[in-house]
Amino acid sequence: MALVEIVDWSLIPGPLRDPPPSSGTLEDIETYAPERVAETLLALPGVALIHSADPSWWDWRARWTGPSGWLDIGFTLFDVEPVAWGGSALEGVCELEDAVALVRALRAKLPGVWLHNGACEIHSPESFAGSVAVRGGG
Repeated sequence: MALVEIVDWSLIPGPLRDPPPSSGTLEDIETYAPERVAETLLALPGVALIHSADPSWWDWRARWTGPSGWLDIGFTLFDVEPVAWGGSALEGVCELEDAVALVRALRAKLPGVWLHNGACEIHSPESFAGSVAVRGGG
């Protein structure tokens, strides 16, 4: 399988199922504590911490490394009380199949996580695969 460059994509919290096509109409967002998301990401095979949440969660970074490449994973917060995870930018180069497997593994633990692109479209792992394959990259 060919390598794809993944840019302008993020993991975002959303509903447990059937998200709207656009984040502009997103409702019923699952709330995840930053600690839970970080622990879940770091428990996935191949994911390692590259920068801690010091001085804040906005500084937290992880990297998935696998046989086909790598993906950097960022961290944002929603400005709510209590603090909640707001999403994670994805950037890297790997086989599309590996990126899809990583997101599926994350969704097995945090089912309200979806993919989001620069056009504000929300994707499942399957529709993400189709979108990236059609565009020939990220």
